[in-house]
Amino acid sequence: MKNINGDLHNILKIAPIINEIFFKSFHKSYEIPHGLNKTHIKTLLFLNFEGSCPMNLLSKKVNLEKGSFTPVAEKLINIGYLEKVKFPNDKRKSLLQLTPLGDEFITNHRNKHLSYVRSILSKLDENERETYLSAIRLVLSTSKKLLDD
Repeated sequence: MKNINGDLHNILKIAPIINEIFFKSFHKSYEIPHGLNKTHIKTLLFLNFEGSCPMNLLSKKVNLEKGSFTPVAEKLINIGYLEKVKFPNDKRKSLLQLTPLGDEFITNHRNKHLSYVRSILSKLDENERETYLSAIRLVLSTSKKLLDD
């Protein structure tokens, strides 16, 4: 903890840089259809990667308060990409899950995004690419550990 001020500055800088490289630049080159926005896409991607999820947990994953997330979920339900299903162990709670239409849409989007990510990472040689991705995995796993404490 010798240079915590500089470290805090680096922590603050990394999220916008990662977002710019892998998301903002992609969205500039790929038009989001159906009047959706980046939060809608992020929501669909989380569900595509992780499966059905309670609304309060999904709102945290996309970094929104539950009240701000409700219109996002409602729009995705209204256009037929999401559905609410009762929680298996507690019928009072609901899960959000992709519909077949939503799954088809986000799988197609995800494949285009993966191609974009591959093209960005191709700027690095194989060793740099593996080091970079290993560093991201390390930051993610240690951050989860810090969060769990």
